[in-house]
Amino acid sequence: MDDLFTKPERKSVRELNLVPVIDMFTTVIFFLILSTSFFGFTKLTLPPSKVSVNTDPLVPPPLSTKLFVGQGTPELRLLLTWVGESPGQSEATSTPDKIEDAVGRLVAKFKERYPNEKTVQLGLMPGVSYQAMISTMDGVRAKLPDVVLISPEEAATRLAAMGKK
Repeated sequence: MDDLFTKPERKSVRELNLVPVIDMFTTVIFFLILSTSFFGFTKLTLPPSKVSVNTDPLVPPPLSTKLFVGQGTPELRLLLTWVGESPGQSEATSTPDKIEDAVGRLVAKFKERYPNEKTVQLGLMPGVSYQAMISTMDGVRAKLPDVVLISPEEAATRLAAMGKK
């Protein structure tokens, strides 16, 4: 009975070699990219930048005001510098408990000269106490309401240069 229902032999399916197919697609993609025209992308217009460059010589450059506080031997050293139309600096020393008043006097002299200025960058040397920082900010904020903290490294460098003079 087995002879009547014999199973036909299966043919083995050979694996498809994909390497030539991948090579062909790589070549086709290369020629498609070379033949593509990027003309539409060359006419792309961008909006103007939000950064403006002041090239008018009649308009003075804006002020950049920085207040540095450093730890002296018994007192704190204060250095107020500004860069702009007429750069300059003011120096003072104060004890930690009277720093708010000393900073207030230093900033008041600056504010008389530049009444429209509202921003100061505050740099504290490493080792200046947290309470001294808060008192300095309180003394500054009365005249210059916008206070921005800057790195202690810049303050240390600037106050070290002040000590060499």
